[in-house]
Formats: sequence, structure tokens, C-alpha cells
Amino acid sequence: MSNHRTTPIRLQRAFAATTATAALCASALMACTSSSSLPCSKLRPGQAQRAVMLLSDGRSPALDSAVDAFANDPSAAFSAASLGFQATAGKDVAGTVVLATYDDSGTIKPHGTFNLEGVGSNAKRRTANAQRQAQCLKHAAAVLPKAGGGDLLRALAAATQSIQASSGGDAAVVAIGLGRSTIEGKAVAKVDLSAAGQAKVFQALAGVSLIPHLSDGGAALRFLAPSEDVASAISAAGVASFADSLCARMGAEVCTSGTTLS
Repeated sequence: MSNHRTTPIRLQRAFAATTATAALCASALMACTSSSSLPCSKLRPGQAQRAVMLLSDGRSPALDSAVDAFANDPSAAFSAASLGFQATAGKDVAGTVVLATYDDSGTIKPHGTFNLEGVGSNAKRRTANAQRQAQCLKHAAAVLPKAGGGDLLRALAAATQSIQASSGGDAAVVAIGLGRSTIEGKAVAKVDLSAAGQAKVFQALAGVSLIPHLSDGGAALRFLAPSEDVASAISAAGVASFADSLCARMGAEVCTSGTTLS
């Protein structure tokens, strides 16, 4: 008798609790759905004061390293000296990462925007959201096709303009794959990049207006691991020198080259 009488009461209480939870979820989805479990497609990046575009020709160790740096310790990555961002007194500040690739024509294709500051109405939600956005950045990079070259020089101007427009303040492009990229169909790594060779290359580039002018964009530029996948040590040194020479000619306020972000 005891079980028979109490079971309906338990059912009523359970039903009431479920109804209350459903009503709460209907009015505040984030209260019921953890940011850590939201599908990547449903995350909204909003806008941050700082924005970085990771621009590559596909997945490579250099891209993986950059993605890990931003996803695992966003504040440190956004504070890298190579990005040229202004110091923020009293605290480290993260920002938004745009993952994008470029193709043989220099056309840019975005693969996601991820706000590593996190989006939410309070600190707890922002932290959980930032962690999920970092996971989604890693996933988006992991499913990219393997790096295979492209026209990086043609992509740079559009990339710097795009990231500057999407930022609320500081912006930078981290460009990956210079040694694999092509100039008028010829692989950079196979071009004579000695001092005399570079003089001829830049003369040819100027003749067809292929030296990007980045002074108007305002975004910093970092050539990351420009000699990646270049087998010859001599050619690798030439590509690294070419990256420095490009920086000297493109007019960006901040332009650097190196094997890491720092």
C-alpha cells in the first residue's frame, strides 16, 4: 500500500521538476547547455579588441604549433612581441583567432573565427566558452587538408585588410608557407634567392605589381617558419632572407619573420 500511494507523488514531483527545468532552458539556453558541450557550429565569436589571422596553405607543423600556442595559452600568444600589440596595463588580454587558407590564385578561404576571450554574461561562462572555442580552433585546424602551396603574396593584402576590419583594435596576420608558395607559378624555394637573385625577383615583382603594400592596413605581419619543408639548407636560408626582404619593402608598421611566434 505504501508504495502504491507514494509512487504518484514521486511522479508528480519529477514532472514538476522537469517542467521547471524546461521552462528555464527555454528562457536561458546557456543556463542549461554548457559552453563546453556546444557544437562548434553554434559558437558565436562576437568581436574582441585583438584579432589574429592564421593564414596558411593547409595543415603543417608550423600551423599546428601556432594553433596550439593560441589555444593552450591565449594571453601569452597574443602578447608575443612579433605581433606588435600594445601592452595592456595590469593584465594579459587574449582575442579572436581567424583560421584561413589561401590557394593558387591567392584567394582566402576562412575556416572559422574563435574568440579566445570567451563570450558570456559572467566570468564563469566566458571562461567555459573560451575553452570550448579553443577546442573548436584545434578541431578546425586538424581537419584542414595538408599544406600544398599557394600564392601567398597575392593573399597578403586582402588578409591584412580583412583582419583589421574584424578587429576592435590591434590586428595581425601570421603567414605560413612562404617557402611552399609560388610566384607566377614558380615555387619560391626554387627561385634564386641569393642577393643578386633577390634583386631580380623584386624587380620582376614590381613590374607586375605583386609586392603587397601594407602600410594602409594597419595590421602587423609575421612570417612564421618561412622555410618549412624546404629541404636544401641553402634554399632554406634564401627563403628566410627573402621573408626579411619582403618585410623591408611592404611598408607594414610591424613585419617580422621567425620560426616561432615569439
